[in-house]
Amino acid sequence: MKKRLLISVLSLVALVVLISFPLTALAATYTVNVQSFSFTPPTLNINAGDTVKWVFQSSGHTTTSGSNCTPDNKWDSGFIASGGTFQFTFNSAGTYPYFCTAHCDLGMTGNIVVSPTAAGISVAIQANGSISQSITIKSSDTLTISIKLSSGSYAGTNADWWFVEQTPAGTLLSFDVSKTPPTFGVPGLKAVVTTNLFDLPYTPVYQVSGLQPGNYLFAFGVDTTPNGSLDVNTLTPAAVQVTVTQ
Repeated sequence: MKKRLLISVLSLVALVVLISFPLTALAATYTVNVQSFSFTPPTLNINAGDTVKWVFQSSGHTTTSGSNCTPDNKWDSGFIASGGTFQFTFNSAGTYPYFCTAHCDLGMTGNIVVSPTAAGISVAIQANGSISQSITIKSSDTLTISIKLSSGSYAGTNADWWFVEQTPAGTLLSFDVSKTPPTFGVPGLKAVVTTNLFDLPYTPVYQVSGLQPGNYLFAFGVDTTPNGSLDVNTLTPAAVQVTVTQ
């Protein structure tokens, strides 16, 4: 019962994220400033699939991958004039040291630390057992929302769990398990819980009848940046639209 409540809480937040942040836009671009014989920040933490853009605010520098002032041929900007940029996309997790070929002996070095994305996680959400992403029911019908989670290699990883509803009026409501019974009573986006990921087969987690006519969105998702805030860079979401008629 406790696990069912926990999962119920999660489903809807990801829906809002799907609307606001298309999955193709989840990769981010980060900036490193190049000036005064230094890279700022000297160490940058990103996720696999993200891009780093070096902005050269002074001339006579490079960004060249490698350690101990020795290139490893992953990337090399060559010398870039002041005002120029160079960018590189990191598709694999790992730590990538780099340096300026002209000033490495002066300590002009940096590191890009790339974390794996949540690609090994998959989630799904169903309304009344349908695999469709949109269904239509009558106001007198009972709506049952079921969710599924496959944690893959992320089993046991700490994550924020989200369960959110968007009402016909466009209001976003997060599930509140502190209420008895739990209800969608928290305005906006709020993580239901932060806990370890585990595999969950399709499980009914929310049931309601007598909904007012209109379009509803329900979303379920997890993100592997467990800080209580929605992080679209590590979010794995799923959503379903329910149209309610008279």
